[in-house]
Amino acid sequence: MIEALAPRLQPISAVEADPRATFLWVTDDPALNRQTRNKMLDASDLLHPARLVELDNDFLDSTLSAGRVYFLNIQKLSKNEPASLRAARNLRQYSFWDVLANTDPRRRHRPRTWCSTRRTGA
Repeated sequence: MIEALAPRLQPISAVEADPRATFLWVTDDPALNRQTRNKMLDASDLLHPARLVELDNDFLDSTLSAGRVYFLNIQKLSKNEPASLRAARNLRQYSFWDVLANTDPRRRHRPRTWCSTRRTGA
């Protein structure tokens, strides 16, 4: 399978930066999000910590901004989670679903999403 993809892969240096890109990194483990964020910071001198945003109850923006990587723990969308991003509450005027819908539709692409899953149990 990898052999079939190899001709399509470009070296990272051959890919132009897209300042309009927005990435949404989704996992079921907040520790994995923090670990990934830290590895990204360690691996690049071009990434600034403010561009790597962990989505939590303090997130009050109405959209996902261009030029950022957002980390989402999937449990934050659970209705059973006290700090859920599912609904507008307290100071947050927008649910996470509103934020996705509000993310600048004039951009030519939706946020790029990376979902990481791990097996739990036997």
